[in-house]
Amino acid sequence: MHWEQYWNSTDGFSSFAELKNEFGYPKEILHFWQKTLSEISSENLKVLDLATGKGALAIWLKAAANSQNKLVDIYACDAADIDVSSIKSNDVKLEKIIKDINFSFATNLEQLPYEDDCFDLLVSQFGFEYSSWESSLKEVTRVLKPGGQAVFMMHSASSQIALNSAAGLSVFKSLVELELFEKLKTLVDLKLTNQQLEFTNKNKQLIKSLNEFSLDNNSLQWFQDVVSNVARIMQNINSESHTAIDKLQTNVEFQIKRLEEQTRVSMTENSIRSAFDEASLELKIKSINPMSVDEEHFAWTVVIE
Repeated sequence: MHWEQYWNSTDGFSSFAELKNEFGYPKEILHFWQKTLSEISSENLKVLDLATGKGALAIWLKAAANSQNKLVDIYACDAADIDVSSIKSNDVKLEKIIKDINFSFATNLEQLPYEDDCFDLLVSQFGFEYSSWESSLKEVTRVLKPGGQAVFMMHSASSQIALNSAAGLSVFKSLVELELFEKLKTLVDLKLTNQQLEFTNKNKQLIKSLNEFSLDNNSLQWFQDVVSNVARIMQNINSESHTAIDKLQTNVEFQIKRLEEQTRVSMTENSIRSAFDEASLELKIKSINPMSVDEEHFAWTVVIE
């Protein structure tokens, strides 16, 4: 599973690595989950974070509960087989919170290892939609207490995330079709064997091909991220260059799989309702609302009761 590769190779709590804060989420998302928790009046809450990844949402909820003086037991599960010892923080308070969370990895949402009617609140941040709804919604119904609530934040087909993902997918697939990594390895071999003339000619051809890419604002950053790594490798060609190219290629292949999945699970409001209706459960959708970040449509928030 490529998500295992990702989570076990990153130090961050979430996949929003470009945001330079401990949790990785925009402030609007953090406020949404804090508000969700504050609106539940029950004491001694038991909460389950579905598809937790490395626990960003679970950790934030526990921190929010502590700030609200709420007694909350946080459970968190994910299908990926993540090394729990890799979930850590240099912040003493956060490290204590991490140790208080009941993590369960290699745990499919379609077959949860929890007793019936045991959680007051189920949450998921860009995770539940990757599961098989026919089975996972039945598990949601089974483990949720009567009167409990499930609150999911889901990828939207019309969000800026979806548009950026489609652009990134196009860029990465085009680079693969260009045979970028094979051509880079050829250039490395030519350089290391002192075939300077052929190196220069092939290098010019590759640069020309890259310059011919048609890029808009959504695809430019994806392209620049790869090309900047290529530039660093080619500026100092040595015996380790092949390994560096392999690493870059592996990362691009992972990104293609991730973005393909993310595109597949990005939904419209109607598709969410249809998928839920097909499960024919006692639980019903209370609301589906758009979530905005920086005044742009970011996701759907779905409340189930």
